[in-house]
Amino acid sequence: MEVLKHQDRILSGRCPPHSVEVPGYFEHSLVFKDSNDETWKKLRKLWKMELFSTKNMDSLACIREEKVRELVGFIRGKQLGEVVELKEMLLGCVMNMLGCVMFSQDLYEYDEGIKGGLLMMKDFVRELMTLANTPNLSDYYTFFRAFVDMQGLRRRTSECVKKLNESWESKVEERRATGDHSRNDFLDVLILANITNPQIDALFLNKDALRKREVKESDLKNLPYLHACIKETFRLHSPVTLLIPHRATETCQVMNYTIPKDSQILINTYAIQRDPEVWEDPSSFRPERFMNSSMDYQGNDFRYIPFGAGRRICPALSFASKVTRLVLASLVHNFEWSLPEGTKPAELDMEDIFVLVLDKAVPLKVVPKARLQTDEVSKAPICTLIFG
Repeated sequence: MEVLKHQDRILSGRCPPHSVEVPGYFEHSLVFKDSNDETWKKLRKLWKMELFSTKNMDSLACIREEKVRELVGFIRGKQLGEVVELKEMLLGCVMNMLGCVMFSQDLYEYDEGIKGGLLMMKDFVRELMTLANTPNLSDYYTFFRAFVDMQGLRRRTSECVKKLNESWESKVEERRATGDHSRNDFLDVLILANITNPQIDALFLNKDALRKREVKESDLKNLPYLHACIKETFRLHSPVTLLIPHRATETCQVMNYTIPKDSQILINTYAIQRDPEVWEDPSSFRPERFMNSSMDYQGNDFRYIPFGAGRRICPALSFASKVTRLVLASLVHNFEWSLPEGTKPAELDMEDIFVLVLDKAVPLKVVPKARLQTDEVSKAPICTLIFG
């Protein structure tokens, strides 16, 4: 609480890796730029007001629901008993949600993968995250920064950023040239707000309707146990084990300790969210601990901060929360899920790998079986269909 609330202003600086300090990326980075930087304030305000505000999130519910219907429809089209890798399809679903909000077009085709000139975008983004998290001698011996890129990480980051920017530039220039802003998507907002192309590039770096009863966002409030399962999953497998390091912008006191200016502060969410003094049986998956609890992701309770807290809390938190619940509810509602034949739950590899966020070392592969078969089912309440 001392770091994330009482001293939040002073301790919300960043210690950016040397590899990310490249032109066209670092100066407009919401992740790595200091929170007292005027450009950072302007861009974060734009994100919160035009993309992730409560009003905007509510108005775009129909887009998110449509993209989930497309995902469900694609899975329904799979052969009976066919094994699917959910990770890739879920990524495609989220990319299409963001693509429609930002560009008014899909970025992903389920049968073909990333569309057109964006074919390698996913790989570029993953490479960028890997480079930012790779141990770099220049981060530990800062005198190297002035004259040498010993491991070539900064050069590779620069190449990645250039290729990613090229993916966006044609879309941005095409929209500027036509002067058509009737779509009223996020790209129109950026152009009309006189945001420059490099700033737009940086922002974008930061990624058949069913006849049956569909899950809608308005149903989610009636699924408290589903939400509790998601909260418990984020407690045990937080998006990051350590929050992106904070930096002291000036000397301050924290719990009678003097924190010198430019000190790096590491916040261990893994330890906080598995603290046996706070959580009963902390290593067990027990969603009921969140039932009838006001604890949420918003960073107000410092025992549970999977998305951070304070001025450095994840700016896309509202989007992530809605999408996670909507997608999971839709998949559970529409399908029965099983492991491939011969695979036992105890044999699943649950190891994580860390890039900039936690990921499963071995992607989960499962077999879907369509659950809804009759029109009568469509009349049942969603909470009954999902949980019986």
